[in-house]
Amino acid sequence: MTLALGASKVTLLEMTRAFSVLADGGNKITPLMIMKIVDANNQVVEENSPEPQPVLSPQTAYIMTELMRSVIDEGTGYAIRLLGFDRAAAGKTGTTDDYTDAWFIGFTPNLACGVWVGYDRKKMIFKGATGGSVAAPIWAEFMKQATVNLLNEDFVAPDSIAFVKICELTGLLASPYCPKTRLEVFKLGTEPKEECTVHRFRTRHDDFELPDIHTYPGF
Repeated sequence: MTLALGASKVTLLEMTRAFSVLADGGNKITPLMIMKIVDANNQVVEENSPEPQPVLSPQTAYIMTELMRSVIDEGTGYAIRLLGFDRAAAGKTGTTDDYTDAWFIGFTPNLACGVWVGYDRKKMIFKGATGGSVAAPIWAEFMKQATVNLLNEDFVAPDSIAFVKICELTGLLASPYCPKTRLEVFKLGTEPKEECTVHRFRTRHDDFELPDIHTYPGF
């Protein structure tokens, strides 16, 4: 069960490939080192094309992408925005014990990229060397150059996705009185149905029960 927390060793290629599944709407791609070889006469000697294999539902992939967009827009990868990369992007920072490895794996709608910082042998990079502070800036600078000639696209929601405004405190549907709300994404049918029970307009009727008006003389 600790696999989900990063207890196993993986290569940068393996980790980037895993994230590319989310970028590609749930399809796993076998990495290719050579796409095409042509001879001196421009005749194709060899050509390879990726073969997508669906391993996740498009809805699950999209929800995970939306979760990781917040890492860049407001979380541990915010340095990417501060460095001027403003395209739609999602990703995750990673830092191992004793600051021996720093990661940032991220993707746009058309390109996935992984950055690892560390030594060949287990050794502290320096105290405080987190994925957000040392790997994310490298990712940002690379991606700014790598996407120059690519279309500036946004992630497209698949069918059966619901966008719902929720209360940040309770996770329930936001009432007009919730001080902090956000738009969250759900698989259709799994979104919260109950309105926030903490933030609501209070009246005198909420604190005590009024007596029956007919018990008063003269009415």
